[in-house]
Amino acid sequence: MKREYRFSSILWIMIIGGLTNYLLIKLISAIGGDNFIVDILGDLLTGIISFVFVFSLSSGLIRNRMGSVGDYLNQVNYLNGKVLTVGFLISIAQAIAQYAFSASGAVGVFSAVASPSNKSVFAIGTIILPIVCAIIFLVLAIFFAYSNFYLADHYDSEDGVMTIIGKIFSQGKKLFKKTLILGLKWVGIPLIIFLGLIASVFLIKDEFLVWGLLSFYILVFAVIMVITTIILMARLSDAYLDDRYEIQA
Repeated sequence: MKREYRFSSILWIMIIGGLTNYLLIKLISAIGGDNFIVDILGDLLTGIISFVFVFSLSSGLIRNRMGSVGDYLNQVNYLNGKVLTVGFLISIAQAIAQYAFSASGAVGVFSAVASPSNKSVFAIGTIILPIVCAIIFLVLAIFFAYSNFYLADHYDSEDGVMTIIGKIFSQGKKLFKKTLILGLKWVGIPLIIFLGLIASVFLIKDEFLVWGLLSFYILVFAVIMVITTIILMARLSDAYLDDRYEIQA
């Protein structure tokens, strides 16, 4: 069931969140330089800020979809220690999965087999391994796609942290097919078209024209991805609310 929402409010929240993190990163870089500890603290701080903004959007989309920018920002009032803890643990789990893939030697294997000098397995390295990697991250993202909606909706839950994570995972599993279709529609298809256009550019021999087209395609793709990300988030909130109220789409 599609519901109305205020596109402009969500766009402004995304812009504010992006600018806040950008300025913070610049500040941390100026203060800490190459300091490893400062970099870690900076990543943690920007991660928390990103979570707060995404949580505000998620909460607004299930409570006050047609609200103003202020209405969406006021959703931070539903943040509490348990919400932040669950959000932090889910982020850590996703980061660990990414690190485990790298540390397992998979990246090294990819680099070796993707080398053009190793022609017998070149196709495996350049095609199969990246696809496997993408599938792993995609599945993980789908299972936790509704985490912020659930946390915003059940901010006052008396369940334990692990119980909440289990329920979020179960909901992601239940809505897996619907989420996958939405992701392919609003992210997958634009990405495939973009990659196709980028590939076609390299058939052009005029270097100046190539760089011009690349810049144009990247700019257009960035704008399109901002738009489709907002639409995807709204449609995911629809799926969450349909499931919550047992509405058949």
